[in-house]
Amino acid sequence: MNRFASGNALAALQGIYAFFVGAPFLYLYGLTFLDNTDGSGPDWFPIVVGAVGVWALAVILWVRRRPLDTTSLKALVASYRGMFYLGIGVAEVPVLVGFAGFFLTGELWTYLLGMTLGLLALVLVAPTRADIERRQQQIAAQGSSLSLLEALMAPPSRDSRDEAF
Repeated sequence: MNRFASGNALAALQGIYAFFVGAPFLYLYGLTFLDNTDGSGPDWFPIVVGAVGVWALAVILWVRRRPLDTTSLKALVASYRGMFYLGIGVAEVPVLVGFAGFFLTGELWTYLLGMTLGLLALVLVAPTRADIERRQQQIAAQGSSLSLLEALMAPPSRDSRDEAF
């Protein structure tokens, strides 16, 4: 059984979010032990890291504007979760490109650039009160009376206990 099955969707999303915010710092800690300063890598790779970071921010801003599915409470939670996971995946791309950049360039600041842009992108996908309120305004503008917060806080139904959050 899923370890989040007894809780609610919001608690599960916040736990997953905390993991992905902490992961870049763990990578950084590991990289500080490596001596990769031969400087033989391409000088242009940090530009790639920056471009990927800007791309990630643009994609996340686009995802945030997309309307949620308001046909039912279950569909509402599923669409919010789907956009959350899409945002997490996109936000991790600059971190991973920066990680590769460290090994290609031999410079820690290349990773730090990717990490910074990735963390900025993660801030935009955080399941915070402000994000839920902003989404609720979008739902109301669509003409729906569904409550995103209530949908996310509701305990999972018996038939959805085996579904992954």
